[in-house]
Parts: sequence; structure tokens; C-alpha cells
Amino acid sequence: VMFWVCLTRLCILSLSGVAAEADLQTRLHDLSWADLSCLRQEPRGCAVLQDQYSCLSSKSDEAPCLWCDGGPCLAGRFNRCESLPTFKGTEETATHGTVEVPGCEDGAATVFKKGRPDMAPSQEQLSKLSPVKGGCMSVQDMSTCLSSKDGSGNATWGYTPYKVAGEACVWCGGGGST
Repeated sequence: VMFWVCLTRLCILSLSGVAAEADLQTRLHDLSWADLSCLRQEPRGCAVLQDQYSCLSSKSDEAPCLWCDGGPCLAGRFNRCESLPTFKGTEETATHGTVEVPGCEDGAATVFKKGRPDMAPSQEQLSKLSPVKGGCMSVQDMSTCLSSKDGSGNATWGYTPYKVAGEACVWCGGGGST
């Protein structure tokens, strides 16, 4: 059984049990008609992208990248991000989880518009944090991280619309802070 779920304009192809290959190919073909002009070009290919946001805001050789939420997109591979032609060109698609497809709205990838609670600190709270000149990623301990804000001068994080400069650092459970 296969069905599409659209939440805040991000469509997710949900695979439950054995997916009908013809129906899957038809739905993926619909991407060829979609406006994907907001997606950034990833010269190294979709397979190098390791997170949902990078994947669903990118394309490789003008083909959109797809994100496989339940694990690898293709049997025998480890990638959770694959290009549309790679995904469509094999019989060995994933049989569990969801396959998320990209989209554009108001010039931005819809993945960045997913509904998430706004947990940003107030300006008053930010004023009490100490700036870290090397940026939040340079912080190695939780105490320093949670009492700091980014002082690196980087306006945004990579190619994403996420502001970095002056933002509160967030501890990632021992994997460094961002």
C-alpha cells in the first residue's frame, strides 16, 4: 500500500508493505513537472548528503535529490539520499520507511518550512550569553555551550537560510555544539 501525505506543503511518499512499482514510478515522474528552481546544485551528487535538510534542498545534474527516512533508499547501498534518476533506475528500492520528495515555495525549499516549534531565545536571553569567537562548533563542553552564542561572524549556516551569527549555541549530547 502506498499513499502520499502532505504536511505544510512537504509531500511524503509513505511505503507500507510491498509498494506497487508502477505507481511509485508514476508519482516520482510527477517531479519532472514541479518547480524545483530553488534547489541548490550539489556537484558531488546526492549520495554524499547525510541529512534531510541538505538532501531535500539539493539537486545533482539538475535532478532532484530524494530522502529515504526509514534507512537506505536502495538495497545494497547505505545512502539515505539519492538522485531521482538513480532511485527510478533500479528495481531494488527501499521497502520500509518513507521517501520524501523536494519542493519549492516562495523561492525556498519546502523542507525548511516544515512545522517545528519556534524555540528561539528572546533578545533579552541572548544578551546574557557570552559570544564565542570561534563559533559554537568550537565549544567542547556542555556548560560553556549552553551559556554561549555564536560570535564567529558567519551570517548563515552553509547554503541554508538558517542564521548563525549571534544565535544561541545548542549542545548536541557530546557530539559538539552547533
